[in-house]
Amino acid sequence: MSEWTAEQMKEVATTVVEKAKTDSAFRASLIADPHAAIQAATS
Repeated sequence: MSEWTAEQMKEVATTVVEKAKTDSAFRASLIADPHAAIQAATS
């Protein structure tokens, strides 16, 4: 597991929040499997 910088964490958080605002399926995937949902949103 690699270490993330504060800037990388901020970018990921922003990406996830913006996607969750408009994508109900993504919101559901965050609840069901947050790790996989974040990985999918950022890859």
